[in-house]
Amino acid sequence: IYDTKGETLRLYGTSFVVAGVLERTGMGMDWSVYIPDQGLRRMVDASASKGERTLRIAERAASALLIRAAPGTDLLDLAEQIEQSVGGVQVVLSSTVVAAAREQLHGATTVLAIVVAGLWAMALVLSGAVFSQGVRERQGELGLLMAKGATSRFVLALLAAECGALAAASSLLGCAAGVAAVVAFRHPLAGALGSTDVLPD
Repeated sequence: IYDTKGETLRLYGTSFVVAGVLERTGMGMDWSVYIPDQGLRRMVDASASKGERTLRIAERAASALLIRAAPGTDLLDLAEQIEQSVGGVQVVLSSTVVAAAREQLHGATTVLAIVVAGLWAMALVLSGAVFSQGVRERQGELGLLMAKGATSRFVLALLAAECGALAAASSLLGCAAGVAAVVAFRHPLAGALGSTDVLPD
């Protein structure tokens, strides 16, 4: 939400200065604000007089704890031990989060792979058609070139260069159109995929 270091944001009547911005992940963490414990206590205390409503957070309350397990630890066994020994706690394994994200994107990547394969096939067919049509329409010109001493290798290189130039121009135009479409429809696409949109640099 806040993407500028040094920007000031106001929460429950208390002002904070953004010390740094993490890279976007496309998950709910992108809407999280991390506040030091002292700043949190100051915000809770000031919320009664400055905020729209009073915050009630216990002194040692925590919404989440990040645990780094020792190498070789059975994570499922550790999660079960924690849930049995601490009431009202739900353990979420990092591998579970990754698996959920992978499953969420599996359908989209499958459809994308099919579309890309189809486009490749169409491009090959169209390139072959353009190449053969160019040869048929220019038989007289090509014959004249060969009559003047041009070798078949030279003629083939000439046709290949023209076909390559057409392919390069159409590829650049297609890439530009694709990027424009993704940028223009990024929010509906993100809603359809059920995730936030994260564009590369």
